[in-house]
Amino acid sequence: GLIWLGLSWDGEPIFQSENRPAHVAAANHLLEEGKAYRCFCSKEILDAKREKAEQEGRAYRYDGTCRNLNAEEIESRILKGEASVVRFKTPTEGVTRFKDIVRKQVDVTNSEIDDFVILRSDGSPVYQLAVVVDDMA
Repeated sequence: GLIWLGLSWDGEPIFQSENRPAHVAAANHLLEEGKAYRCFCSKEILDAKREKAEQEGRAYRYDGTCRNLNAEEIESRILKGEASVVRFKTPTEGVTRFKDIVRKQVDVTNSEIDDFVILRSDGSPVYQLAVVVDDMA
């Protein structure tokens, strides 16, 4: 494997496909903590919003349509069988600051960060969630 590169590891490899229960549990934990939310926007709705942004000459960013749905609305839509994804709820104000080896200190205005999907409508995790959960294992 990676020995020829001089890389060593501290445990057995973790296969993301085998760790799905941990990924889903992490997404559910974020939902319970209010750090994520269910989004019921259809592909058609999102495509229309992307197209409008393109026509207006601006970058598309999810507008948070489902960000503040109350528990009753969410439950009602789930019971109706509406598909949903789970989105990470990013801060809307302030700045996120981190140190990067190459770029040094990086400041990102929070209003520029999208509420990104962490769990698809079929229940499968996206890479951004899976890799963090697996790294924590």
